[in-house]
Amino acid sequence: MRLLGRDVEIAAIGRALAEAEAGGWRLLALSGEAGIGKSALLAVAAERVSAAGLQVFSARAAEPGQELPFALLREALGSRLSPLPLPAPGEPVIPWERFRLHHAMRVQLEQLAAERPLALLLDDVQWADDATLELLLHLLRRPPHGSLLVLALRPGSVLTRLLDAGRHVDGWDELRPAPLSRRTARALLPPDLDPEMRERILHEADGNPLFLRELARSTGDAADPDEPVPGTVAAAIAQQLDRLSPATRCFADGAAVAGDPFDLDVATAAAAVDEPAALVALDALVGAGLVRAAGGRGFGFRHPLVHAAVADGTDR
Repeated sequence: MRLLGRDVEIAAIGRALAEAEAGGWRLLALSGEAGIGKSALLAVAAERVSAAGLQVFSARAAEPGQELPFALLREALGSRLSPLPLPAPGEPVIPWERFRLHHAMRVQLEQLAAERPLALLLDDVQWADDATLELLLHLLRRPPHGSLLVLALRPGSVLTRLLDAGRHVDGWDELRPAPLSRRTARALLPPDLDPEMRERILHEADGNPLFLRELARSTGDAADPDEPVPGTVAAAIAQQLDRLSPATRCFADGAAVAGDPFDLDVATAAAAVDEPAALVALDALVGAGLVRAAGGRGFGFRHPLVHAAVADGTDR
């Protein structure tokens, strides 16, 4: 698989792989907004580690609602975890038992890596169950040798916890894929695209690979002219919006009505909330990467498509 505009990230994956092959330890966190290319980079990592002969274990976290402790690790490692007394769904895990399980799972990973270096590739870690997240933090503090962990996740509290723990640990690195340059983004679009349409797509996608592809696809003969945001893009944005609290979503709706960019006071009035509540909601939107500061009391949605998706939901 060849990815345009991701040479820096792919080189970092190669260096981490070499260190794991030599019996060392590396953890890479791929962080960024929906559609920026985290899963594509994870697929590149899977290709590279498989070609190098490492054992590959991979899984994607389910959306919120998964009550099974260590669900993400169970999916990735499967029968390799069967000897361990893992808790049943809904079963509370007392602190000392949790530490014992963390130790046992780390030992299990080290035993696997002793047979042959391994790679553990986990996607959508922002939705991982608490037990899995605690284990990842434990592995940061006591890493298993001969292992490469690559985590893909969106900005938020989970990433913050990993970053806080990783600051004091060797062998950890965060990769934040940036929006594609205009030149690279243009290369992803069909060459026969109408020039005016090409410029509109480049502006609206703002370097997001998923948005670029889906906007280009939506210009085809099967496109729905009444669809303000392509379905795949809308679904990616909707996943982020669904994670917001009702109060934050209410303010987001008010901000969408206020425009893009929007004034804080106008958005507060449109949402019919007081300023303290608006500030809390605004902080949550910025933390989720949906909104960014535009100077003074002005703010803007991350992409015109995010604004369109929120506004579309408001109109329904």
